Amino acid sequence: MGKGQFSQLLLHTAVPSTCDSRAQSHFLTLSNCFRSLYVLSFQAPVIPELSLRRQDYKLLAVILKPGTSFGPVSPTAMSSMDIELYKHAFEKKGAATAALNYYRALLPLITYAPLPRVWEALRRILRMPVCAAMADNDLALEPSLMDNLEKVAPISETHLFKNCSHWMPFDQPDAVSNLIREFCKKHPLKND
Repeated sequence: MGKGQFSQLLLHTAVPSTCDSRAQSHFLTLSNCFRSLYVLSFQAPVIPELSLRRQDYKLLAVILKPGTSFGPVSPTAMSSMDIELYKHAFEKKGAATAALNYYRALLPLITYAPLPRVWEALRRILRMPVCAAMADNDLALEPSLMDNLEKVAPISETHLFKNCSHWMPFDQPDAVSNLIREFCKKHPLKND
């Protein structure tokens, strides 16, 4: 890889599968849309932040607590102390809004009249090495979103983490770290 080139590592994310009508229909399946409904609930101003703060951040605790529908699969992935630290972090002024703004920025990108520059960028073939990883028990994203990665990223590899939730780095920290380490070893950055 020459100067200015890099590798891309994707953890639990949708692959921009060339963004033609075939790829859009693959991404916009009923199941994928249903799994992503939570993104719509984050779009209103202020209401999501108030919902998170309600009852001492109970919703955040449910999302992070191992063994719940939305939480990590591994019982040791997130301790009670970890959850309290997240609650404390979300209490900081602007922290909840910053976290939610990720989803607020994402939805207009894929739903409003597409900006030509955005769709042009999404149609590009990625020439850098790409590693995509998803979890088999992810309630938000289906592993099938990695299908056809090689069409948009010819130098790519996919990994499906078994017995793992949307919280991959918490459920299987060693496996995720090893994947990143091995991928970076295979595709080191070079300074020209």
